[in-house]
Amino acid sequence: MAPGSLQLRCPETRAWTEGSLDAVVDLLPAPAAARLTLLKELQSTIVFLEQDCTLPQPNDRRSLSFDRLDCALAEAHPYHPCFKSRTGFSTEDNALFGPEAGRPFRLHWLAVARDHVREALPLDPESFWLRELGEAHAARLFSRMKRKDVSLDSHALVPLHPWQWRHLKDGLLANWIADGRVASLGENGDPYRATQSIRTLINHADPARAHVKLPLDIVNTSSMRVLEPHSIVTAPHLS
Repeated sequence: MAPGSLQLRCPETRAWTEGSLDAVVDLLPAPAAARLTLLKELQSTIVFLEQDCTLPQPNDRRSLSFDRLDCALAEAHPYHPCFKSRTGFSTEDNALFGPEAGRPFRLHWLAVARDHVREALPLDPESFWLRELGEAHAARLFSRMKRKDVSLDSHALVPLHPWQWRHLKDGLLANWIADGRVASLGENGDPYRATQSIRTLINHADPARAHVKLPLDIVNTSSMRVLEPHSIVTAPHLS
């Protein structure tokens, strides 16, 4: 749609005027609160689209590997009007954690008391993390756990998106950290990059390794990007 091509007709004067985004949304048959939310998501999508237009683009995407192609799909989900709203992200966050920028980052790790974790691993925890993270990265986490006076017997390792950690550490997690239910182990492991779903991450050092899907308290394509417990339990059976 070309800029300025949308026209609205005034019901009183019958005159045609250039339609603004605000005016179009205001005409929708929806409650005022819903219209306001939609307007904010549309405006946010425009901001992030403009930001992505400043990034270098590959000359030929057909030659890219899957992990590189995923980051290069700057048009995202064009069938959804708010396909890049990412409500909760600032432009700085989008530059750090958006898939289009392709910037690698490391996960933040927590040790969470086992009373609050339901874990299903194919091996015992120590063997699993040694295999999945590699000996050096796993040993570093085990050492940090020891310094925090916790172990794999009492606490489970849980990766957290660095954006989510930043927004939880002084809020919902503060009391858990204070009373020992959670111990912060800092950033560790291979770097990752965001896929188009934002919360699913590709291993930047070794794309053949498992993807990691982490909850993010943001809204994209009009949906919260958290991971509900019931979805986590049912997804393996549906897959």
